[in-house]
Amino acid sequence: MFAMVRTKMAAVALVTAVLIFFFVPQMNALSAELLEQEQQCFCIQDLKLKFSLFLPLSLIGEGKYTLEVVHLTPETKSKITSEFTQAVKDIKLKPFPGTAPSVLLLPITLTEITKKGEIDTTACFNPRYNTIILTMRSLTGGVGSIKGVLAHEFGHWVWWNILSDDEKKEYNRITGEPGPADLALCEKYNLDPSFLIQEWFAEDFRIYAVGESEVNKSKLGASRGCSSELAKFFSRLVNDNVPSKT
Repeated sequence: MFAMVRTKMAAVALVTAVLIFFFVPQMNALSAELLEQEQQCFCIQDLKLKFSLFLPLSLIGEGKYTLEVVHLTPETKSKITSEFTQAVKDIKLKPFPGTAPSVLLLPITLTEITKKGEIDTTACFNPRYNTIILTMRSLTGGVGSIKGVLAHEFGHWVWWNILSDDEKKEYNRITGEPGPADLALCEKYNLDPSFLIQEWFAEDFRIYAVGESEVNKSKLGASRGCSSELAKFFSRLVNDNVPSKT
Protein backbone atom coordinates (compact mmCIF):
# COMPACT_ATOMS: atom_id res chain seq x y z
CA MET A 1 0.00 0.00 0.00
CA PHE A 2 2.76 2.41 0.97
CA ALA A 3 4.54 1.46 -2.25
CA MET A 4 1.44 2.44 -4.24
CA VAL A 5 1.25 5.77 -2.41
CA ARG A 6 4.92 6.45 -3.11
CA THR A 7 4.38 5.51 -6.78
CA LYS A 8 1.42 7.93 -7.07
CA MET A 9 3.38 10.69 -5.35
CA ALA A 10 6.28 10.14 -7.71
CA ALA A 11 3.93 10.29 -10.69
CA VAL A 12 2.40 13.56 -9.44
CA ALA A 13 5.85 15.02 -8.88
CA LEU A 14 6.88 13.99 -12.40
CA VAL A 15 3.80 15.56 -13.96
CA THR A 16 4.34 18.75 -11.94
CA ALA A 17 7.95 18.93 -13.06
CA VAL A 18 6.91 18.48 -16.69
CA LEU A 19 4.29 21.23 -16.40
CA ILE A 20 6.79 23.60 -14.82
CA PHE A 21 9.44 22.79 -17.43
CA PHE A 22 7.19 23.28 -20.46
CA PHE A 23 4.51 25.79 -19.46
CA VAL A 24 6.13 28.22 -17.02
CA PRO A 25 8.54 29.61 -19.66
CA GLN A 26 5.64 29.95 -22.09
CA MET A 27 3.53 31.78 -19.50
CA ASN A 28 6.45 34.06 -18.66
CA ALA A 29 6.92 34.81 -22.35
CA LEU A 30 3.19 35.54 -22.75
CA SER A 31 3.21 37.84 -19.72
CA ALA A 32 6.24 39.68 -21.09
CA GLU A 33 4.53 40.04 -24.47
CA LEU A 34 1.35 41.44 -22.90
CA LEU A 35 3.40 43.86 -20.80
CA GLU A 36 5.26 45.00 -23.90
CA GLN A 37 1.96 45.59 -25.69
CA GLU A 38 0.70 47.68 -22.79
CA GLN A 39 3.87 49.77 -22.77
CA GLN A 40 4.24 50.22 -26.52
CA CYS A 41 3.39 53.48 -28.22
CA PHE A 42 1.97 54.27 -31.63
CA CYS A 43 1.80 57.29 -33.90
CA ILE A 44 -1.34 58.39 -35.69
CA GLN A 45 0.54 57.70 -38.93
CA ASP A 46 0.34 54.01 -37.98
CA LEU A 47 -3.44 53.99 -38.47
CA LYS A 48 -4.62 51.98 -41.47
CA LEU A 49 -7.93 52.36 -43.25
CA LYS A 50 -10.10 49.27 -43.64
CA PHE A 51 -13.13 48.97 -45.90
CA SER A 52 -16.12 47.15 -44.46
CA LEU A 53 -18.15 44.82 -46.66
CA PHE A 54 -20.98 44.76 -44.14
CA LEU A 55 -22.60 47.18 -41.71
CA PRO A 56 -21.75 46.41 -38.06
CA LEU A 57 -24.69 48.27 -36.52
CA SER A 58 -23.35 47.54 -33.03
CA LEU A 59 -20.55 50.00 -33.80
CA ILE A 60 -22.91 52.86 -34.65
CA GLY A 61 -25.07 52.96 -31.56
CA GLU A 62 -28.76 52.94 -30.75
CA GLY A 63 -31.25 54.92 -32.80
CA LYS A 64 -33.23 54.93 -36.03
CA TYR A 65 -31.28 55.38 -39.25
CA THR A 66 -31.73 55.47 -42.98
CA LEU A 67 -28.79 54.60 -45.17
CA GLU A 68 -27.74 54.49 -48.78
CA VAL A 69 -25.04 52.09 -49.91
CA VAL A 70 -22.37 53.56 -52.17
CA HIS A 71 -20.67 51.27 -54.66
CA LEU A 72 -16.90 51.70 -54.57
CA THR A 73 -14.86 50.75 -57.62
CA PRO A 74 -11.24 49.59 -57.20
CA GLU A 75 -10.14 52.97 -58.55
CA THR A 76 -12.26 54.82 -55.97
CA LYS A 77 -10.93 52.66 -53.14
CA SER A 78 -7.37 53.34 -54.27
CA LYS A 79 -8.04 57.11 -54.34
CA ILE A 80 -9.63 57.05 -50.87
CA THR A 81 -6.73 55.02 -49.45
CA SER A 82 -4.22 57.45 -50.96
CA GLU A 83 -6.07 60.46 -49.52
CA PHE A 84 -6.32 58.80 -46.10
CA THR A 85 -2.58 58.03 -46.09
CA GLN A 86 -1.81 61.67 -46.92
CA ALA A 87 -4.25 62.91 -44.28
CA VAL A 88 -2.61 60.98 -41.43
CA LYS A 89 0.81 62.19 -42.57
CA ASP A 90 -0.41 65.77 -42.19
CA ILE A 91 -1.64 65.31 -38.61
CA LYS A 92 1.19 66.24 -36.26
CA LEU A 93 0.74 64.47 -32.93
CA LYS A 94 3.08 63.06 -30.35
CA PRO A 95 3.15 59.23 -29.97
CA PHE A 96 0.53 57.80 -27.64
CA PRO A 97 0.73 54.77 -25.34
CA GLY A 98 -1.77 51.96 -25.74
CA THR A 99 -3.52 50.13 -28.54
CA ALA A 100 -4.18 52.11 -31.71
CA PRO A 101 -7.84 52.30 -32.72
CA SER A 102 -9.05 50.56 -35.86
CA VAL A 103 -10.32 52.85 -38.62
CA LEU A 104 -13.28 51.48 -40.56
CA LEU A 105 -14.83 53.09 -43.65
CA LEU A 106 -18.45 52.17 -44.27
CA PRO A 107 -19.37 52.77 -47.94
CA ILE A 108 -22.68 54.38 -46.98
CA THR A 109 -24.35 57.68 -46.28
CA LEU A 110 -26.03 57.41 -42.89
CA THR A 111 -28.82 59.60 -41.53
CA GLU A 112 -30.25 59.41 -38.01
CA ILE A 113 -34.00 59.94 -37.68
CA THR A 114 -34.94 61.87 -34.52
CA LYS A 115 -38.01 63.69 -33.20
CA LYS A 116 -36.36 66.96 -34.22
CA GLY A 117 -35.61 65.83 -37.77
CA GLU A 118 -32.85 64.13 -39.72
CA ILE A 119 -29.18 64.29 -38.71
CA ASP A 120 -26.42 63.41 -41.15
CA THR A 121 -23.84 61.10 -39.60
CA THR A 122 -20.27 61.74 -40.76
CA ALA A 123 -18.20 59.64 -38.35
CA CYS A 124 -18.07 58.37 -34.78
CA PHE A 125 -15.78 56.67 -32.27
CA ASN A 126 -16.88 53.51 -30.46
CA PRO A 127 -14.83 53.10 -27.25
CA ARG A 128 -16.11 49.59 -26.58
CA TYR A 129 -14.66 48.30 -29.85
CA ASN A 130 -11.83 50.86 -29.99
CA THR A 131 -12.89 51.76 -33.52
CA ILE A 132 -13.20 54.98 -35.49
CA ILE A 133 -16.02 54.67 -38.04
CA LEU A 134 -16.04 56.89 -41.12
CA THR A 135 -18.91 57.21 -43.61
CA MET A 136 -18.78 58.57 -47.13
CA ARG A 137 -19.68 62.05 -45.87
CA SER A 138 -16.26 62.25 -44.21
CA LEU A 139 -14.67 62.18 -47.69
CA THR A 140 -16.55 65.14 -49.17
CA GLY A 141 -13.55 67.49 -49.08
CA GLY A 142 -10.75 65.10 -49.95
CA VAL A 143 -7.59 65.09 -47.81
CA GLY A 144 -8.61 68.15 -45.80
CA SER A 145 -11.97 66.64 -44.91
CA ILE A 146 -10.51 63.29 -43.88
CA LYS A 147 -7.82 65.01 -41.83
CA GLY A 148 -10.31 67.08 -39.85
CA VAL A 149 -12.80 64.28 -39.25
CA LEU A 150 -10.10 61.80 -38.26
CA ALA A 151 -8.46 64.27 -35.86
CA HIS A 152 -11.84 64.96 -34.21
CA GLU A 153 -12.65 61.26 -33.76
CA PHE A 154 -9.12 60.57 -32.54
CA GLY A 155 -9.77 63.29 -29.97
CA HIS A 156 -12.55 61.08 -28.59
CA TRP A 157 -10.04 58.22 -28.39
CA VAL A 158 -7.69 60.47 -26.39
CA TRP A 159 -10.52 61.41 -24.04
CA TRP A 160 -11.33 57.77 -23.34
CA ASN A 161 -7.80 56.37 -23.22
CA ILE A 162 -5.30 59.09 -22.29
CA LEU A 163 -6.83 61.81 -20.13
CA SER A 164 -6.97 61.24 -16.39
CA ASP A 165 -9.99 62.32 -14.37
CA ASP A 166 -7.99 65.29 -13.09
CA GLU A 167 -7.09 66.33 -16.65
CA LYS A 168 -10.75 66.14 -17.68
CA LYS A 169 -11.64 68.37 -14.74
CA GLU A 170 -8.87 70.78 -15.74
CA TYR A 171 -10.20 70.93 -19.30
CA ASN A 172 -13.74 71.49 -17.98
CA ARG A 173 -12.44 74.32 -15.80
CA ILE A 174 -10.97 76.01 -18.88
CA THR A 175 -14.10 75.59 -20.99
CA GLY A 176 -16.72 76.35 -18.38
CA GLU A 177 -20.13 74.72 -18.20
CA PRO A 178 -22.60 74.58 -21.12
CA GLY A 179 -25.10 77.44 -21.35
CA PRO A 180 -28.70 77.51 -22.56
CA ALA A 181 -27.64 77.87 -26.22
CA ASP A 182 -25.37 74.83 -25.89
CA LEU A 183 -28.16 72.76 -24.33
CA ALA A 184 -30.48 73.81 -27.16
CA LEU A 185 -27.94 72.46 -29.66
CA CYS A 186 -27.80 69.19 -27.72
CA GLU A 187 -31.56 68.89 -28.01
CA LYS A 188 -31.48 69.77 -31.70
CA TYR A 189 -28.85 67.15 -32.50
CA ASN A 190 -30.15 64.49 -30.10
CA LEU A 191 -27.05 64.57 -27.87
CA ASP A 192 -26.99 63.77 -24.17
CA PRO A 193 -25.81 67.06 -22.54
CA SER A 194 -23.40 65.11 -20.32
CA PHE A 195 -21.56 64.18 -23.52
CA LEU A 196 -21.08 67.80 -24.64
CA ILE A 197 -17.81 68.45 -22.78
CA GLN A 198 -16.25 65.46 -24.52
CA GLU A 199 -17.58 66.72 -27.86
CA TRP A 200 -16.00 70.12 -27.19
CA PHE A 201 -12.73 68.39 -26.34
CA ALA A 202 -12.73 66.41 -29.59
CA GLU A 203 -13.37 69.56 -31.63
CA ASP A 204 -10.74 71.58 -29.72
CA PHE A 205 -8.35 68.67 -30.24
CA ARG A 206 -9.01 68.80 -33.97
CA ILE A 207 -8.30 72.53 -34.09
CA TYR A 208 -5.02 72.22 -32.22
CA ALA A 209 -3.95 69.13 -34.19
CA VAL A 210 -4.69 70.29 -37.75
CA GLY A 211 -5.81 73.93 -37.53
CA GLU A 212 -9.15 75.62 -37.95
CA SER A 213 -11.24 74.57 -40.94
CA GLU A 214 -14.75 75.10 -42.26
CA VAL A 215 -14.86 71.59 -43.74
CA ASN A 216 -16.86 69.07 -41.69
CA LYS A 217 -16.83 71.20 -38.54
CA SER A 218 -18.69 69.77 -35.57
CA LYS A 219 -22.28 71.00 -35.53
CA LEU A 220 -21.90 71.43 -31.76
CA GLY A 221 -18.86 73.67 -32.17
CA ALA A 222 -15.69 73.96 -30.15
CA SER A 223 -15.45 75.24 -26.60
CA ARG A 224 -15.23 78.92 -25.71
CA GLY A 225 -12.28 78.41 -23.40
CA CYS A 226 -9.40 80.85 -23.13
CA SER A 227 -7.19 80.39 -26.21
CA SER A 228 -3.88 80.61 -24.32
CA GLU A 229 -5.01 78.14 -21.64
CA LEU A 230 -6.27 75.70 -24.27
CA ALA A 231 -2.99 76.00 -26.20
CA LYS A 232 -1.06 75.16 -23.04
CA PHE A 233 -3.35 72.24 -22.27
CA PHE A 234 -3.15 70.73 -25.77
CA SER A 235 0.61 71.27 -26.08
CA ARG A 236 0.96 68.08 -24.01
CA LEU A 237 -0.84 66.12 -26.72
CA VAL A 238 0.23 67.65 -30.01
CA ASN A 239 3.62 68.65 -31.38
CA ASP A 240 5.26 71.89 -30.29
CA ASN A 241 4.22 73.67 -33.49
CA VAL A 242 0.63 74.05 -32.25
CA PRO A 243 -1.63 75.91 -34.72
CA SER A 244 -3.26 79.01 -33.29
CA LYS A 245 -6.95 78.87 -32.48
CA THR A 246 -8.72 81.92 -33.88
